[in-house]
Amino acid sequence: MSAIGSVGGFGGLLANVSSGARAVGTGSRAGFGPASIVDIGAASARTVSSILTTKFFGKALLPPAAIRQRENERRRDLIAAQTALLSKDYSQVREVAGRMLGRDLNDAAAVHLIARSHQAEGNPKQATKFFARAAQLAPNNARFASDFRSSQILERSDAAVLRAAIGLLAKPQSRVEGFRLLSALADRSDDVGVLLAMGDALFDLRAKQQAVGAFALVLDKAEGIGLSAVLKRADRVVADSPSAAIAHNFRGQVLQKMERFDEAITEFKLARDLEPIQTAYLLDLANAFVARGKSRVADGDLLGGKSDFLEARAIRPVNDEINRNVVDVRIRLARQWLVRGALTSALGELNSARARLPSNSDDLKKRLAGLYYSLGNRFTSEDDNITAASSLQKAYDLNGSLTHKTALGTARNTLGLQYLDEENYSKAVDEFQKAVDLFPNIQEYQDNLDQAKALLDPPSV
Repeated sequence: MSAIGSVGGFGGLLANVSSGARAVGTGSRAGFGPASIVDIGAASARTVSSILTTKFFGKALLPPAAIRQRENERRRDLIAAQTALLSKDYSQVREVAGRMLGRDLNDAAAVHLIARSHQAEGNPKQATKFFARAAQLAPNNARFASDFRSSQILERSDAAVLRAAIGLLAKPQSRVEGFRLLSALADRSDDVGVLLAMGDALFDLRAKQQAVGAFALVLDKAEGIGLSAVLKRADRVVADSPSAAIAHNFRGQVLQKMERFDEAITEFKLARDLEPIQTAYLLDLANAFVARGKSRVADGDLLGGKSDFLEARAIRPVNDEINRNVVDVRIRLARQWLVRGALTSALGELNSARARLPSNSDDLKKRLAGLYYSLGNRFTSEDDNITAASSLQKAYDLNGSLTHKTALGTARNTLGLQYLDEENYSKAVDEFQKAVDLFPNIQEYQDNLDQAKALLDPPSV
């Protein structure tokens, strides 16, 4: 039994594939990746010097230094065009290729790049026209010839392309061409049946990593019964390669989309344990905890949701979305404790939530402020003036409304009076001063401050 290769997510169909190269996984979660352009323009590269030294009236058209400069410019343009192709900036690909053709109308590599840009944009007839020209300009370039044949096949229906690709995959000498066909088919097809059949064919050919990539594409499109079909494939992959982390990770993805969160988390944990240094599997596990946490919160299980969000945060401690969920559920729990009269528990949840407020969280700040205000009033009614003032200060710091400011001024003055009765004149001065700072025009606060200062430092006889 062969094992599936390890990647950081779903295996790519066609990374690092060039003429004569083997297909291997990319680690890209996008499923099927574009072919790497490592042999492009091989024929043209061999002839560029002769092209640039074309005779004109019996003399070389360009001196050697100019030829080297033109070669360097062409190499830079090739890299720029390839980068733009991988970035899906197809107009930029054609602009750079046009610049190359401006220097040499017979540059097969430039024509091939234009063809690939049209193919990626879903213009098969235009692509075929340029692939044909590239193959004509560089008749010994196997890649160009292969792409021309593939472009003709890709003008057919999805089912016909799949049949042709399977036939090519069955032969070692045309296996890479078959993979390229499937890559293009995966990019354009929305047919769940075609994609499942593609995965089945790849799995039967023992290209199991690529099969997982094909099945993974279905997850973006399948619902209901279609998901059950994908789960059957995931079960098959796991049964075939039970020690492959990618197999368990993929099965977890399917189960999560089916909202079978407990099973999904079990699979993600297996993937993590099999490859603990694989970051993608850790991120998937964190996302699964978040998904289950949201489901629990929606069902009213706040403690369960909080537990899941904290598990996710342990994996991704600085992620704003996860921290938002943690803060949100703590606010919900604080409200619940407040209603039940468990004021200390409510305050603990609010303080923990406040300590983890993510950036750009005005909505959470307002909710926190509102609960601190309510909690402060409750502590006031229970004559816990110290905790009341502290809670109302936090409410005011989070939302400096007049309501919060007024309540805080009253709380500071009340706490000052308590310290005055306790003959703790230093603390009384501090509290009255805070009340005066908030409302310098309220005479009562100023009178109390003056009295506390006089008691703290009585005049000498």
